[in-house]
Amino acid sequence: MLQVGIPRQVVDLRVKESTRKILTAIIQKQMELIGHRLGIDKARHLPNVDVGDHGEVRFYSGDPNEIVEALLSEYSSLTGEAAYYFSKKVVEQLQKTDPDITMPKVLAEFTPKSQSLISLSQKEAVPSAI
Repeated sequence: MLQVGIPRQVVDLRVKESTRKILTAIIQKQMELIGHRLGIDKARHLPNVDVGDHGEVRFYSGDPNEIVEALLSEYSSLTGEAAYYFSKKVVEQLQKTDPDITMPKVLAEFTPKSQSLISLSQKEAVPSAI
């Protein structure tokens, strides 16, 4: 979506930077969950993504949604739909602090199917009484 009054190159750079932040956040979250080395190795399987030793995405090329899908496919080969669940949560956190962040399509459409993730989602939706 091209915003009125903003040159296309600026919009493209915002999308590129937002996607870089999303990819970095997903990789770093997966590193916490499955381990540093394995988290990095899985991300480095993607041919058009350059990932630093701390999980930061330094460069990527291609369609942002396809890259996010490919990354999640790598992680879900190990952890199933939990890869999608925790990635969606980390992007939701990013959205709270960065108005340029848009939820990738694959995550926006994700609904957990496993009972344990459904239970976890429901617990998060209910504020705790203290």
